[in-house]
Amino acid sequence: MLSRTKLFLIGYFLPSWVATLMMWGDDRTSTNFESAPEWFYYSKFVLQIGSIFVLFMPMELRRRPSLIGLATAVALIVSTFMTKPILEGEFVMLNSSIQIAVLAVFLCFAQPSATLKTSDLTFFFIMFAGGFALQIFLFFAFGRMPSHSISDVFVRFNGITNDSLSAGMILPLFIPWAVRTAFPTVKAGVLVVLSVLTGSLFGAMFVPIGTLAYALYHRLYRLAALLVLGAVSAAFYFSSFFEAIIEVKFLSIITHLRFFLDLSGVQYYQPEKSCKEEFCESFIENGMNIGVYYMLLFYLLLICFIVPLVKGRRKKSNTPVPLDTARIYGIALLAGSFVHPIPLIPFAVPLFLILASLVIGEAAAAKQSADTTVPIVPGATAPAH
Repeated sequence: MLSRTKLFLIGYFLPSWVATLMMWGDDRTSTNFESAPEWFYYSKFVLQIGSIFVLFMPMELRRRPSLIGLATAVALIVSTFMTKPILEGEFVMLNSSIQIAVLAVFLCFAQPSATLKTSDLTFFFIMFAGGFALQIFLFFAFGRMPSHSISDVFVRFNGITNDSLSAGMILPLFIPWAVRTAFPTVKAGVLVVLSVLTGSLFGAMFVPIGTLAYALYHRLYRLAALLVLGAVSAAFYFSSFFEAIIEVKFLSIITHLRFFLDLSGVQYYQPEKSCKEEFCESFIENGMNIGVYYMLLFYLLLICFIVPLVKGRRKKSNTPVPLDTARIYGIALLAGSFVHPIPLIPFAVPLFLILASLVIGEAAAAKQSADTTVPIVPGATAPAH
């Protein structure tokens, strides 16, 4: 029987998989895609909300709600009304931020009845890899392009997200699972390949580097050596492929790095238009343009969910894989925010808040159980029940 967490994953990502098969998406960025019918958006909203509630039924309140997180989420909602958006992308980003903040308010109060286990991550990865496999088959067998791909120029696969950038942002959460479970060499290799297939430079860089760093942290030197050897071999044998990708994405890379290039005073083909004329890709740059308080509160909200994951650090050999999963996912989001407007990326931030809540909730429940347990000492009698 499927666990609550597996049911959540199925329901939460099912709409995007349906959209992928029906080729529904933004026709401005995806070849042969068209806008989904209006009923689909309502159905998607209902199914995803219902999937979240599966994790919290029967509904119970946390013994110690996160008041700081609650205050930050409410303040974030208020701050969105103090911003000065002009472009369409900015309005969409603020709307997404409000939805994220509302979800955070709920998570600050609700005690999850489900947990995040290693088996759930295995199931999630199989879902992701299966999505990639089917997309690759449809592309080579029938010429069906995934979303965010450009015909005869650039093909980007995305698993079950219908958004290659979203896939590139989510894949880092599998690093602990790939490194610390059975067959780490195979799993890490597949994970790195999937990150490259997204066409997201962030994912293609963060996943290999993060996997190598995590392997070294756990003193898995053989795996680290194989990763380095594999990277060097790939760079040698597929050099023309990587050069073609860099050539296609060169201007995109410069656009995403514009904030840091401008900050350093370097002029290197940056877009000449300001953020008031053209949507800025870096969340920091965008936040500074439409509202500094909004940007700072959004970061503070992320930190409110990251800090409990870092507290009470155990020895690295004893850290549960799901805990490290949430930690690395949080780090990936923070790093990604420097070059991407993360509130806009489908699934990225909401999924982190949900998974972090499952991990934090399980730890809180375990602590509460330990606090209420009456120890039995020699000569004492057990309390009656």
